[in-house]
Amino acid sequence: MSGWTKLAAFNLVLCGLASGFLLQPGHAQNRTEMKEQQSNKTAKSPFPLQAEQSVLSRERLHLEDKVDTVKPKRVFSLDTSNFSLGGATQKRLLPAKSPTMDTSSTPFHFRVTNFSLESSKNVKLLADYNMELIVDRSMSMRIPDCPGGVSRWQWCGDQALNLATALSPYVPNGLTIVPFATEYDVFEHATTQNVDDVFNGMGLQFGTRLFEPLSERLDNYFARYTAGAKPLLIVVITDGIPSPPRESTLVRQELIATSHKMISPNQVTVIFCQIGHDDPAGQRFLVELDERLMTMGARYQFVHTITFDRLEEMQLGPALIKTMKDYAATKLQNVDSINKSKVNLTHIDTDFHVLRVEPEWRGFDNGTRRPDRFADSPHVDACGIRHFANGRYFDLSKMSIDQALSTVNQPPLPDR
Repeated sequence: MSGWTKLAAFNLVLCGLASGFLLQPGHAQNRTEMKEQQSNKTAKSPFPLQAEQSVLSRERLHLEDKVDTVKPKRVFSLDTSNFSLGGATQKRLLPAKSPTMDTSSTPFHFRVTNFSLESSKNVKLLADYNMELIVDRSMSMRIPDCPGGVSRWQWCGDQALNLATALSPYVPNGLTIVPFATEYDVFEHATTQNVDDVFNGMGLQFGTRLFEPLSERLDNYFARYTAGAKPLLIVVITDGIPSPPRESTLVRQELIATSHKMISPNQVTVIFCQIGHDDPAGQRFLVELDERLMTMGARYQFVHTITFDRLEEMQLGPALIKTMKDYAATKLQNVDSINKSKVNLTHIDTDFHVLRVEPEWRGFDNGTRRPDRFADSPHVDACGIRHFANGRYFDLSKMSIDQALSTVNQPPLPDR
């Protein structure tokens, strides 16, 4: 047998042995299991249904559903066309580009008038009074120590103009404004423009004679008072104690006499607004009127003082409103029992038609002073109103402000 023949026979023997080994039952079974394991590795494992995983799956599916319907972020857009100025129509504020906004919740009604509602109520509180402004125009009012570096006179003019503007819808007949120094001028029925013209068209004078204009305006109110009329609110804006020196005592006495003509504690209110920081004597005088008037013989504590610090912080209008709210119900009280020990009510001056009050502290008029050409010589009209020689009256509903100011700006009268 050749070499090639032996090699072929050997290969046949090897093939037969291999075929017999693979065809054994155990090896076939192992081969089948291996194929099954390989197929199982590629197949997805079954989901075991457990309670915790079931709930989690549902929540996950619920969140996945929401992803497609999530609402866009709301961007606030202030559309003024949706506002209603007190009318019946009320529209909601809608976010920009959000037509699918949920409108099932209670809407927020937003109106422009809500911002000024409280302010309007406060202004109406002042409009419930017959308000008059008595403003100091003495030479010291030119001092530029008010907010913004402006003079006291200019600052008072700005404050008065703001107040008149706010009150104009509720006071169609205008305000009464009375600038005073040595002389005083009564401007009745002054419009907002008139108030501005007065402060821009009048000069300053020497002297701070407050007794005469204050007395005339109080007389005017009581002489014309009728049942149901508005109460009187006099706002005195001044930077110092009245002068000449006797004026401060006359003012104090006039206020005490006024309290005994009042039929109720809120019939008349006088508020002093102190301007500037350089007059301690004036500050003490005003504080005294605010705190001690009843101990001097007044029937009611109807006089109040607003310091310059408060005026700088709050401005004139808000400070007046706060003062009226703070003190109207608490400090206006009847103290007749105190008055009887302090005041002699038996003397009536028939010439002046007013009550003459003689408090214990009366001492300025001891017969040694010189007569005062203004305070001691008023003209009393048929209604009982005192008119003093240093005063003038202008009804701006019957004459122009230019005519009035041309008279006012004549050379002033000598103080004595």
